[in-house]
Amino acid sequence: MDKYARKTKRFDKYLAKETVSKDYSKVARENGLSYTAVNNAVKKVVDPLIKQQVSKLSQLKAINIDEFAVLKRHKYGVSITDPINRELIDILPTHKKDDLINYFNC
Repeated sequence: MDKYARKTKRFDKYLAKETVSKDYSKVARENGLSYTAVNNAVKKVVDPLIKQQVSKLSQLKAINIDEFAVLKRHKYGVSITDPINRELIDILPTHKKDDLINYFNC
């Protein structure tokens, strides 16, 4: 547990995972918490992941962007890879230009 924390790190991760498929209010009601407590738990889990991803992106010398079909002729995604280190950076669920621009402007 973090100093002065009332929830464990594992419980924070659980709450963050639950908010993927449910809204914050529902997760809060199911666990006897406030909306703010759920929001803070998610931020505590997600913020370090975002910082890690941003620092990884800033260190890249080159990227590959490849569009692929999830469902032929209907749904497309985009994979972003590092060709030098041969690593997958991210997979985006859409191939729209605005979403790609927003991703790299993070």
